[in-house]
Amino acid sequence: MSADVKRYQISLTGMTVDYLAGTSCMQGDEEPKVRAELSALRRWKNGTEAGKVSFETLAWLVEYLHTWTEAADNRETPGEERAAAAAFKKISAIYEKAKEEGGDVTDSKTETAPFKVKDVRGDIRIGATHSGGTPHALKEVDANGRNVPYCPTRTKDPIRSWGPAHEVNGKLDLCVKCAKVVPTGAVTVTEEEIAIPGLGRTATKTIITPVDGTTEEKAEEPMAAPAKKTAAKKTAAKKTASSDGPKVMEEETQKAAADEIRADIERLSSLTAEGKEDAVKELAEEITKKTNAITGSGAAAVKAKLRADKEKAVKDAQAAKKTAAKKPSTEVANLATKDFMKAEGVPELIKVSADLVKDIAANEFNGAYRLSEHLLGMRLAIVDEDGDPNLKGNAQQSRSAAEKMWNSVLDELPPKGENEDADVIRDSIGQVKKQQRNAMQDVLVNYVRWLDTETPKDEEEAAKLAKERGRFKNALEMFPEGHEIEVEQDGKPVRRPILWSERVYDYYDAKGKTFAKSRMTRAEEASQRRALNAGRRKEIAAAVEAGEISEEEAQETLNPGVHEKTPGEKRATWVEKTQNAWAAHAKEIAKLESEEEREEAFEVLAAMIPELRKALKKVRDA
Repeated sequence: MSADVKRYQISLTGMTVDYLAGTSCMQGDEEPKVRAELSALRRWKNGTEAGKVSFETLAWLVEYLHTWTEAADNRETPGEERAAAAAFKKISAIYEKAKEEGGDVTDSKTETAPFKVKDVRGDIRIGATHSGGTPHALKEVDANGRNVPYCPTRTKDPIRSWGPAHEVNGKLDLCVKCAKVVPTGAVTVTEEEIAIPGLGRTATKTIITPVDGTTEEKAEEPMAAPAKKTAAKKTAAKKTASSDGPKVMEEETQKAAADEIRADIERLSSLTAEGKEDAVKELAEEITKKTNAITGSGAAAVKAKLRADKEKAVKDAQAAKKTAAKKPSTEVANLATKDFMKAEGVPELIKVSADLVKDIAANEFNGAYRLSEHLLGMRLAIVDEDGDPNLKGNAQQSRSAAEKMWNSVLDELPPKGENEDADVIRDSIGQVKKQQRNAMQDVLVNYVRWLDTETPKDEEEAAKLAKERGRFKNALEMFPEGHEIEVEQDGKPVRRPILWSERVYDYYDAKGKTFAKSRMTRAEEASQRRALNAGRRKEIAAAVEAGEISEEEAQETLNPGVHEKTPGEKRATWVEKTQNAWAAHAKEIAKLESEEEREEAFEVLAAMIPELRKALKKVRDA
């Protein structure tokens, strides 16, 4: 690299240095310039390395560290995950700032740029673990039904396919390792109508045929190769349709075509309402042809939306036509509870719950679980606009019912200072609320699991079970009896009937009304964490015994960032706590209604200052 290349200051932690030491860049022949710059960094006693590097090295560091974050996440090692995430965030920030300063242009004659989805051959599927994840090129599906990417990366969560590359947003950056081996080239995209036997309907089948470019997996090249933006590379990799097939639409052309079809759909709705069947049939066929002709980035999603809009417009128009003679209702059907005090059992539950709160607070016993059961009873009786029990408790009527219960506890207490037991209850309300919120997780999980009961213990439980299942008729409609789901058993996918608990959880998730962060109780979550930590400790102990890492490194991995506080740090913490407690007490005094009481309290507080000075002097002179 020439002497006038702009350089950027970086620092790498010991764990980051250790990770990079095992990469192909530092171990093999890949990227000698990058390796030389990283090797030249100054190493400090604590293992940190620091120095200045070029923009090219910054770019490759970002890619290496991104790979590290994925690998650490898959290994489920919290210490390593945090270290990888912190390193990636820090170097990425430097890299982005360098880009803003023009480092990507001035650093070399050839601009560094990521490999885009549009450069992938159009029939290759693209996917990621989630909507915002790194896009991978998908090579095949393994025996377990999981998508396998072209790169060697193996993710904890399965990669979901977004569809063929020609239908995905071409501006997205492809995974760097996939870019090294994924096939490229143009494709021919054609569509034909396939008859569905017995239904008298047709479905559109998309056929994607490679035209030129590579038809097999590329031999791996140095990492820099796909990122170089030379004119020849851009020309070769640019995805175009064959002259024998339909041209791939540009974004603006695709948008204009979609807008034209939407206008036709509006006209179709009007013709349907007017009963002009011949015109409706003719226009519907025209809309279908126009929709099928849409190509380009994201075409599948655009076409699916247009087809759904067309179907909905026709159905809505037909429904409006059938009810034209009837007086239209001005009110949208809403099954939500309007008054919680009229919901079955809620007034009684409010009274019972308030009495229980007093017992819990006054006698200091843990009745939070039973209290949460009462509050869940209110949520089950209060339904939302769909007629579903408000399991999350976020509906206004649910919140109002809970608020009335808590307020009734305080309203029935005598004024502060008149009764010692009442004052204890008043002071303990906040703690009882916290215990109840925590216990609700267990109550919800156990209630939903109870719905799976196959053999009730008696007729009373059987009747109760039937009543509770009846609350979730919408969930049963979405996932009827006999509905099967696919689960993994002994490493293989198998199908079995859906359980009632799964039916409820999945229905609420599908409707955007998720009511639980976890489907496990708190004890089960803690047990799972202990098992994971125990397994991790065994791995670390084995590594120490094998001489792969030192005891110090093992402790740092298990307890990253934990260190014994110095006497000065301990004093600073104590001083901060004392100051906060003093300030909080002063604020409480200021809230007193009686001016006489406030003055008396402030005098007591002020009188403590000379007493504290005397105590400090006594200790210092001892």
